[in-house]
Amino acid sequence: VIDTRASSGKVFLRDGLTVDPLWDGGSPTTSPYFTLEGNQSYTFEAIVNFGSAAAGTSGTNGLMGFTGTNEVWWRVQNGTMGFTFDDGPNRISVSSFDFSAAFDGEYHNLALIYDASVSGQRTITGYLDGVAIDNLVDTTDVPTGTMYDGTNDFYIGAYNATSSNYFNGLQDQYRISSGVLAPNEFLPVPVPEPALGPLALAGFAALGYSWRCRRQSA
Repeated sequence: VIDTRASSGKVFLRDGLTVDPLWDGGSPTTSPYFTLEGNQSYTFEAIVNFGSAAAGTSGTNGLMGFTGTNEVWWRVQNGTMGFTFDDGPNRISVSSFDFSAAFDGEYHNLALIYDASVSGQRTITGYLDGVAIDNLVDTTDVPTGTMYDGTNDFYIGAYNATSSNYFNGLQDQYRISSGVLAPNEFLPVPVPEPALGPLALAGFAALGYSWRCRRQSA
């Protein structure tokens, strides 16, 4: 567990990150880059503790992502969960999922599912501890191209380089899975270990950060 309550902090992955080749990648030819494609499904998870109601309901707490011309990001801002999925010409962006139940000083699993399994439709569902909180079904601005191409920093415990957007609280584990996970496949909320200070942010192993890569079915 990393404690960033006194000084909001982040861990970020440098450009050119490579992963297991089972990950369904996109166009980059330096193989295998980690990419996020608009026509693929993903499950994003974060095991975090906002520390207090005030920490969760004021300011911005970045969870993960990348901002740019094409972008994918996930955050909690002023008490609500927000996200953007953008492949350039098409953009889905929402900042209204109510996650106030997570601001109780306890650890929780926050999950966001981007479901592209239905042609011409994207369904984004937010979960708190395995229970669906809210969802959006979009059939208008449907991303189909590359949303993140692996050639820029992808942030964890933040969603861009702006320090006021770094996560403020206790961070335990993050995961991105290819495909739609069922709630019983989500990361469990563990009994927390003693928190580490902000200097430990450089250690990915201490964060318990992981990739889950699995082959998509046709």
